[in-house]
Amino acid sequence: MLTRRGADLGLATLLLGAASGLGYAWGAQAPWLLALLALPLVAALAWSALLTALVRPRLHVERGALAERHLVGDTPTMTVRLRKAGFLPGLLEVLDDLPRGLAVAEGANHGILAVPSQGHVELRYRLDLSVRGRYTLPGLRWRWRAPLGAFALEGTVAAPVTLTVVPRSDGLEYPLLRASSSSHLLGPHQQRVAGGGTEFWGLRDYRTDDPYDRINWKATARRGSLVVSEHEQEAPADYVLIVDARALTGRGAPASVLEMNIRGALGLAEDLLRRGQKVGLLVYGDGLTWIYPEYGRKQYAKLQETLLAVQPRGSAPLMSLVTETPPALIPYRATCILFTTAWGDVRLLDGVEALTRRVRSLTVIYPFPQEAPLPVPDAASRVASLILQAELEAVCARTRAVGARAVPWPPGKPLSLAFEEVALR
Repeated sequence: MLTRRGADLGLATLLLGAASGLGYAWGAQAPWLLALLALPLVAALAWSALLTALVRPRLHVERGALAERHLVGDTPTMTVRLRKAGFLPGLLEVLDDLPRGLAVAEGANHGILAVPSQGHVELRYRLDLSVRGRYTLPGLRWRWRAPLGAFALEGTVAAPVTLTVVPRSDGLEYPLLRASSSSHLLGPHQQRVAGGGTEFWGLRDYRTDDPYDRINWKATARRGSLVVSEHEQEAPADYVLIVDARALTGRGAPASVLEMNIRGALGLAEDLLRRGQKVGLLVYGDGLTWIYPEYGRKQYAKLQETLLAVQPRGSAPLMSLVTETPPALIPYRATCILFTTAWGDVRLLDGVEALTRRVRSLTVIYPFPQEAPLPVPDAASRVASLILQAELEAVCARTRAVGARAVPWPPGKPLSLAFEEVALR
């Protein structure tokens, strides 16, 4: 925030000295001494008032080039160039306002600057983008003070810039999902017969019921008769990511369960979409948010935008998701991966069992919340940690007993490594 300490200290010193002198002169009954001592104070105040009246600050702010979209954990450099026009002597105090959720990683967004009459002065610092969300930096606040701090001018200069901080995926591969059995194939897979897929299969003569967009014009020109392209038949199979966003998943610092859920879901989606799979999304907590399964980069951007806006709210249990969600959102042929916490839902395993019966296969990922470490861990905290780990292992065992795959995910460990450890059991 803007500071007033230095200027107020100068004015307070002058007033204190003048008051002491005037008090002495009054006690000595010397009117000429009163006038003599008051003259510097009156002159200083008059000069400050005149200077303040003459100052006409016109400030121009220009921000350096900065990408609009960033990943969580980025530290981009913010550069603010300040120019002045008009009469503005002395120093100028400026503050680049940051919205809640943004912090300074290096440097400072506040400074006391001498702005030259010609040219510009820069305020440069690095942002700490550790919290996902959309942020708008409105502009600069400034303050100019007259000599001795008796008078001041304040204002703002609009220089808005918008930053979108999207969740970061780990960008790794997940070998456990590469099942060889056809019952675990994710997305569409070729059936080795002609049909309505996307992979080229062959050519054949045109029939009257063929759509015009399937005509292969190059082959038609060579043969002299209409020829259409055929594609290999694909069997539809959907991959659905289910993210638990209930209010209790927002607990834990510095990494909450919800943030781990989002990061893990994006990592899996990125890997699967890169391999040509079809991925959808369900988010439950306070209501239901969904994205139908699709392919490609646009689908990943859509998943990223949806998860960007997710906040920990509500308390809807998993069982309500299973019983109330229409089949179009969780098809029978789907392979599902559920990101949830092992605590806070007394009917969690009932919901897991019901979901297992509804889909082709189910994997449940249990993130372990990360708490801020104690300076000196005591015996009670160590025992509590062991109890939580034992409870998580028991939940994982019961999850496997109802026919789902369980993956415990400790904080600080890549999700792909947690998958590998389960695959080696």
